[in-house]
Amino acid sequence: RVPPATWKASLIGKLVLPAGMSRAQRSAALKERARARALELFPAFGEHLARKADHGRAEAALLSEYGRRMG
Repeated sequence: RVPPATWKASLIGKLVLPAGMSRAQRSAALKERARARALELFPAFGEHLARKADHGRAEAALLSEYGRRMG
């Protein structure tokens, strides 16, 4: 098992967010960054990652990429 903070730090990096963001805004920004990073790594899957609602797919792709890199 890999904690989300571990694989996210490795593939997404640290996301600097403005002060005063609500918890919902912070969550939305993190989800969008994961989706954007997945699009960077997997441009061929753009149609499957096109909507904001596809953040779960994006995180699944990033987690599998983390596993591939770790061997």
